[in-house]
Amino acid sequence: MLGAHDVTSIQAEASGQDTAAAGIEAVEFKQEKMEDSGNASSTATSSDGETTTLLQQAHRLQRKMKPDQEETLVIPPELRRSSRKRRTVEVLSPSQVTSSTAAAARAEAAVKEKRRKLAAKRKKNATGNDKTPKGVLSPVQDEKKKTPTKKRSSKARRSLEPTYSYECETQFVSNLITELYEEQEQDDRGMYSITKETVVSETSSCNRSQEVTDLSMEDFRRLMTYGEVTVESFATRVLPMLNLDADDVFFDLGCGTGKILVQTALQTPCKRAIGIELMQNRVQEGHKALNRLKEREISILHDKQIEIFRGDIFVPPEEARLMDATVVFINNVMFGPQLMLKVLQLLSEMPKLRCVITLRKICERHGNEKCSRAGNYCVSYVQPPIEEEIDVSWADKTSVYFYECLDYKIKEMTRALAKRDYQPTVATAE
Repeated sequence: MLGAHDVTSIQAEASGQDTAAAGIEAVEFKQEKMEDSGNASSTATSSDGETTTLLQQAHRLQRKMKPDQEETLVIPPELRRSSRKRRTVEVLSPSQVTSSTAAAARAEAAVKEKRRKLAAKRKKNATGNDKTPKGVLSPVQDEKKKTPTKKRSSKARRSLEPTYSYECETQFVSNLITELYEEQEQDDRGMYSITKETVVSETSSCNRSQEVTDLSMEDFRRLMTYGEVTVESFATRVLPMLNLDADDVFFDLGCGTGKILVQTALQTPCKRAIGIELMQNRVQEGHKALNRLKEREISILHDKQIEIFRGDIFVPPEEARLMDATVVFINNVMFGPQLMLKVLQLLSEMPKLRCVITLRKICERHGNEKCSRAGNYCVSYVQPPIEEEIDVSWADKTSVYFYECLDYKIKEMTRALAKRDYQPTVATAE
């Protein structure tokens, strides 16, 4: 039987630095010793209970200490270091984190929107499967609509064909004019030469009016100054304002070599394009170009008349029939006030005239009351004129002015009122 002293010594052994296994072995050894002695007594039962309890405590202590021992005995593995170069990782600031989060959210929303559109497109295509392969309406649809029509998109498609066709047409005309005026394109110094000798020699054999004869030599020389409007500007700026049709008679007073006449005949329905020029060398160059144009036999020009007459606009050749003019173009940049007044008087005598195109205003300081009292010819036109900017050979830019005859405008409005098509705009008082 174990005494109290033995139990105390066992507990001391178990709680020492030795392991709990030593205590367990001591308890088992002494218990075996007691059994061998055979001196069991009535008190052995109670001692066995104590011994069993003590043995259980020792086992628990052993289990508790075992993980600690394992932890102390574990040898840490050798660390493996990579041979790669370390990369520095920058820590994002809160604002950067927020922006990256927002970007991710936007990207996710864009993906969802794309998926939604694809689903809607599939659904739309699925609903149109009731048509036959050739696009003919099914019998069910045919009951609703007797005339099969091609389904059109709700969004109107803008056609670029008119723009491209007009641009191509203008480019064709420009190339054609370059070929027709081959000599002038290579060397145009003769056209721009306006020395005193040149002016006298090129105009002496022509019948000149009193208005031209009264000019000084310097004014007359300046009047003969040569200049051209570019093909592109005339096509895009001038011709749309003129709105020429087959009944119009187009006149270019001071036509030079006649390039504007050729372009007008090619790009408008106008059937008569007539020019009058005083300088003989310019008329000759124009006739060469017109002969080359006739040799090409362009179909659009078969029933059209393009003519260049040499003469003075104040005493024009009878075959030119100047009084038939409905539209007149005048490069009046070098016209003085007195000469421009004579030109306006000439225009007022044309019974069929509906509009005039000039490169300078016919009245620089127009006032309805003032000009009406003075009896100026400018009151015969709608004021102010329509102004456009064009490209010319003698400057970077210049203006062109479109004057519509007042009598023609009144007649046009009267005809419109008779047809009940004209609705005058009424200004409402605020």
